[in-house]
Formats: sequence, C-alpha cells, structure tokens
Amino acid sequence: MLDDVIEIVLELILDGMIAATGSKKFPMSIRIGLGVLLVAIVIGVCGLLMYVGIGSGSILLIIISVVLLAAAAIWIYSKVKKHTANR
Repeated sequence: MLDDVIEIVLELILDGMIAATGSKKFPMSIRIGLGVLLVAIVIGVCGLLMYVGIGSGSILLIIISVVLLAAAAIWIYSKVKKHTANR
C-alpha cells in the first residue's frame, strides 16, 4: 500500500520535472537546476543497480545498469544537442 503511494508521488514529481525542463514558461536557471537534478536521479539509480549487481555477483544486473546509463547518456546528449541547435 505504502509503496504504491510512494510510486505515484515519485512518478508525479519526475513527470513534472521532465515537463518543466522542456517548457519555455520557466526561467532558464530553474530548467537547468531541474535538469541537473533529473540527471542526478538517473545516475543515482544506475549506480545503485551497479552496486547491488556487484554486491550480489549478478552479471545481468550490472549489464542492465550499464545499458540504462548508456541510454540516459545518449538521451541527454540528444536533448542538449537539440537545444543548442535551436538557439
């Protein structure tokens, strides 16, 4: 029960951060701060998966964390490149 509430709250927060980061309605400093916070959350989750994978000796969990980190890096790179091209 409590995990469902936490999941819903975190989903709302993360969706709000993603929407605010791409919105022109917010000042640039707030969008950059939210983007940095979002990147920190993604890196933290990938790092936690890597830590648990190494601790338990699970190669599959380590591979999943590396793939997620690479996908996040590609996504961030494409967003930054798209933003700088529109300037």
